Amino acid sequence: MKIGIWGMGKSGLSALEYLAQKSQDQLFAINRGEPSTWAGDDVLKHISLQQCFAEEKAPQDLDLIILSPGVDRKSPQITSYIERGVDVISEIELAAKECSLPIIAITGSNGKTTTTSMISLALQKAGKRVFCGGNIGVPFCEMYKGTYDFAVLELSSFQLESVRDFHAQVAIILNITPTHMERYDDVQDYINAKLNITKNQTQDDLLIAPQKYLTGQATFNCIRPLAGYDFSHTRLVGEHHKQNLYCVREVLRFFKLDNVKEIVQDLISNFAGVEFRMQVERKTDGLIIINDAKSTNIDATISGIESFKDLNTNLILGGQLRSSQIDFIQALDSYDFECIYVYGEAADLLHKEMSAKHQVVKMKGLEDVVQKLGEHAPKGVILYSPAFPSFDQYENYQARGKHFSSLVSQYL
Repeated sequence: MKIGIWGMGKSGLSALEYLAQKSQDQLFAINRGEPSTWAGDDVLKHISLQQCFAEEKAPQDLDLIILSPGVDRKSPQITSYIERGVDVISEIELAAKECSLPIIAITGSNGKTTTTSMISLALQKAGKRVFCGGNIGVPFCEMYKGTYDFAVLELSSFQLESVRDFHAQVAIILNITPTHMERYDDVQDYINAKLNITKNQTQDDLLIAPQKYLTGQATFNCIRPLAGYDFSHTRLVGEHHKQNLYCVREVLRFFKLDNVKEIVQDLISNFAGVEFRMQVERKTDGLIIINDAKSTNIDATISGIESFKDLNTNLILGGQLRSSQIDFIQALDSYDFECIYVYGEAADLLHKEMSAKHQVVKMKGLEDVVQKLGEHAPKGVILYSPAFPSFDQYENYQARGKHFSSLVSQYL
């Protein structure tokens, strides 16, 4: 069999290494640009240079393609293979084929990483060995390097587009709101990708989701805020975390683990959240600075705004435009802000659309924004929750989160 691993990011490299060790098939690496220009030599640890191809020169006689989540399966090149009957699957599907562990899979437009992290930590507190991966940054194929009791996976719509036999014993859909519309024909197309997480579930499995996503044969558990616990000392910011914690408890209950209430209460009291998701950079008399650099859509940003809606808030928005229109302006009209600072590729359009209702200050980059705030010595809340992808000025949201942290130290 001739297998093409299409895309040499983290998941592609992991799939290549996995297949090189476990199969006797012919393997081909396919990536943007000529192979001689690819960064590093990780690919050549597993195959020869003659097995590496630029996308436009990919072999036409492939039997199977392992597709990177960053490559659109509707692109003309990939579509041509699908029309010829070539199987196109994700690295998630590849790794799941031989996985004998119970899989807990989490998707949603917002909250995936936090919920995935909490479930993984809760299972560890219950004495279980946990592989935590997927969209959270560790490819699923890495699981085979260790010994585990559970696999906990954060899954994006891009990863779920190309699953076929993937089977999650527990599937969690936190929420679905329009995002990544540059990739999808319409909202329903995006929803359908997310709902693939329920594929192949049986009546012995569990689906935790909002009522409107009741589907398939699995036992359905409607997601809701967790109640009956002490939140007085929680380090988590925002009421939305109560729904995430509800999912944690229901997973522990489903697998009939001991000390559920104690484990969940410990998470409530001690879990500080994931990096750059409503992260408290500073909290002093009169000023709270929040680093929510992970926010790449308006729903994530509104969750942050809701947490401080009774305080004077300076909001920072900006990043890479998804399209030539911004459709969330009205969603912010019901909130009062001290000022909204906008920067990056989205700045011009944000300033144009929002200035009639709000005081909006347009800046070139994030450093300009933070420096300006430092000059005014604001009180209340500084909420950095960009609502846009980072790729206009940063490699990823982590890079912009780290930059904001350093700027706070420098100017505030």
